[in-house]
Amino acid sequence: MAKIKICGIKRKADIGFLNKYLPEYAGFVFAESSRQVEPQLAKELSGDLDTRIKKVGIFVNEEVGKVIETMACCGLDVVQIHGDEPRGYFDELKRQIKPGTAEIWKAVRVNNSDSFSVMADLAVDAFVLDAY
Repeated sequence: MAKIKICGIKRKADIGFLNKYLPEYAGFVFAESSRQVEPQLAKELSGDLDTRIKKVGIFVNEEVGKVIETMACCGLDVVQIHGDEPRGYFDELKRQIKPGTAEIWKAVRVNNSDSFSVMADLAVDAFVLDAY
C-alpha cells in the first residue's frame, strides 16, 4: 500500500493543511534548500501537528551527530537520508538511534535500472524513490 508524505513544511498554514488531509508523513527539510527549516521551528510547528501524522526529517550529507541532535529536538519518527553517504554512515546512524524510536529511510534518485544498486545491503528501514 502506498503512503503519502508531504514535504517542505515551514508554516502554520502547512500544519493546518496536513491536519485536514492526514497524510501518513510530514517532511521537514533540514538540508540547505529553499524549503529548509531550523530545528526549533520544526519543533514548534510539530506541536500543532495531528499525532497520527509521523514526522520525517530530511538530511543531505549531514554529520550523524547533527542528525541525532535534530531528531531528539524535534521528536522525529523518521530520518530520511538523501545524500551521498557511504554504507558505514547508516550502520553508525543505526547504532546511535535508540531501537524503536525512529526509522531510517534512504532516498534513491532513480535514473535507470543501475540506480537501484545503491539499495543493496544498506541497514535502513525503507527506501524513498525519487525522480532524477
